[in-house]
Amino acid sequence: MDYIVFAKPIAPVGTQFHYSNLGFLLLSQIVANISRKSFDKYFEQNRIFAGFKNTNFNPPQSEWYKIAPTEYD
Repeated sequence: MDYIVFAKPIAPVGTQFHYSNLGFLLLSQIVANISRKSFDKYFEQNRIFAGFKNTNFNPPQSEWYKIAPTEYD
């Protein structure tokens, strides 16, 4: 969470696009805090992405080639 709080943009806002999972990381922390379960367990029990064809959480290594990379400094 410290990374999210103190992260600095790598370019001026509106000048470049870089994919980031920071919003998803924040969402997972909010869900974990409210549900009092790890996000993994909450996801497994509630299937929050049911119906999404290519959306998953903690996919098996055999599917890692489908994942968009996230940049970290």
